[in-house]
Parts: sequence; C-alpha cells; structure tokens
Amino acid sequence: MEITAESAFELSDESSTTAEADVLGVWRLGPPAPSVAFTASRSTPPEVPLWRIDLPAEPLQAARRLAAGQARLLAASHRLADATARLDAVLDRSRPGVAFTTDTSIPGGSAEAELVGWLQRPREAGAAGPGSALAAFTNRLASYCGPSALVETQLQGEPVARSLLGLGGNVRTVCRPGLGPRGAGLHRDGVSLVVGSRAALLRVVACVTRGAVAISVRLALPGGPVLALPVAWRFVQRVLAEVDRGRTRSP
Repeated sequence: MEITAESAFELSDESSTTAEADVLGVWRLGPPAPSVAFTASRSTPPEVPLWRIDLPAEPLQAARRLAAGQARLLAASHRLADATARLDAVLDRSRPGVAFTTDTSIPGGSAEAELVGWLQRPREAGAAGPGSALAAFTNRLASYCGPSALVETQLQGEPVARSLLGLGGNVRTVCRPGLGPRGAGLHRDGVSLVVGSRAALLRVVACVTRGAVAISVRLALPGGPVLALPVAWRFVQRVLAEVDRGRTRSP
C-alpha cells in the first residue's frame, strides 16, 4: 500500500541550535515526504508521521550520532518534570478571576516572564492567532499522539531501512538488500530512539493540556483550553530547550 507522511521529523545533529531542534531538543521539523510503498495490513492508516534519521556512512560516527540523540532525549525527559513544576508555580500565583501581577523575583527573559506577560494581556497578545494556525497546531499535537509512525533510516541521504510502528508494539520492517547486520543495528537503534521520543511527547502533551486547562479557568477564556494550548506548549518547549545550554558534544 501507499503511505503518505503527514509530517516529517528529522534527527538533529550536535551542531543544531535550539530553534532548529524543535521537538524535545532531538528532532527538527522537516518537509513532508512523498508517498512510499510499504507492505502493511489494510487496517494501517494511509497517513502517518515520518521520523527520518540521516546518518553518516561511517559506522562509528553514525553510532555516536544516535547515542547523542538518546542523551538529549534522556535530558529532556528529566527536564519535563521541572517544566511541570515551574508551570504550576506560575499558575499558582493567581486565583480564578484575579489578574496576574508582575513578580520581581521572576528573571527577565525567562520562560516564566514570557508566560506571565502573556497572562497579563491575553486578548491583546492573541491566544493562538488565526483559526487556520490554531487548527494546524492542534493537528500537529494529534500527530504526536497517533497510533502509527514510519521510521526511515538513511545513510548519507539514501534510504536503507523503514519500519512501520503500529498499535501494541507491532513493527514491520523492510531493508535494502545487502544492508548487513551493522546497518540493521543502526536502524534498530533509530527505531528505539523514535519509540522513546514518542513516549516522551505523550508526557509533554499531557503536561501542556493540563496547563492549558488551568490557564483557561483562571482567565475565563471564551474559547476554553484550546486557545491556551499554544501558550502552554511554548512555555514547556522553552523549559525543555534549556537542556541544550552548555550541552557537550560527542567527540
């Protein structure tokens, strides 16, 4: 069957900036891929997120890049608990119906300062921008939580293996003839990185949703929690991005 990637994530390298590493400090958004042929059951959805891993041809360098991705994922997972606590601390500064006030203890330029600034004037700043932008954002969140994902491993830009991840841990994999056990091992490690990333993203989405509900209750937003989703998402993303500060690169 033909599978169309509705969105694509590309493994960022050690030199990527925080802005480029858009997802967990590990992945950056890339262009959607064209439809690809894949052997799968009829129950498999025709559109799934694509996770593309382009590795150097040299095996040791490729392994180091995957290990660096795993290290950044682990750091982001640890930082998520901090993001939840910091979001709760900002929201606890007010009660429902009471305006947020400037707190001199909040460092300027921090994720907390940005969030408080928005909370003081949500209607002037705009909760989520145009309706089309909000729809695109919520669709993107939904893709993170989707039941299926397509993982593609490339060596110097050439696809060598693809795996379709489904519900219940089902995995269907196709490899280029002659790939060999070392290349297959790299793809296996890449799939493991994607599985861990998807699990972490579910936790991120849960944290963001909880924060959006709390914000909408305190500000009585007419659109409810949906309008606050991008605001809560940006706060959590800024906290998670702090793992890149002072990050050591693989030798």
